[in-house]
Amino acid sequence: MEGVAPILTFMFKLRSYLELNLSIRAAISDFIRDPMNCSQLRRDIIIWTRSFDQGQAELGPYLQKSPYRMNLVSLLERGLEGAPIQSDLDLLIEEVGRASIAEIEFETGKIPFFMMIPTFFLLVPAFFLILFVPLIREFSRLLA
Repeated sequence: MEGVAPILTFMFKLRSYLELNLSIRAAISDFIRDPMNCSQLRRDIIIWTRSFDQGQAELGPYLQKSPYRMNLVSLLERGLEGAPIQSDLDLLIEEVGRASIAEIEFETGKIPFFMMIPTFFLLVPAFFLILFVPLIREFSRLLA
């Protein structure tokens, strides 16, 4: 799942572990131990897991940046305390998926504007040269 947002990757892994009746802690451990995963989410999940095990549940700065990450952490806390989280996890996956699609659409909406920049800075001066060079030559020929 290369190119997928790290939070979605983690939630898909968590959902698959829950569907296989494996523990939430096993999903967290597998996400943390993945050598291909070097995201900031992984580092903050490591910090959060250690503090949760000590009874403090400290959120890293990356986890506090998004309400989706904070919801995921609260979901993990409830799950590690023994509450069922499958339905809430499915809703959160849907919500994060919709937010990701909206962000992709917003960013791709900017592409036409950015493609006009080379047109403005390269083609417009070329047209001015094509139009004005003959006029300047003719004007300088008349003055000479």
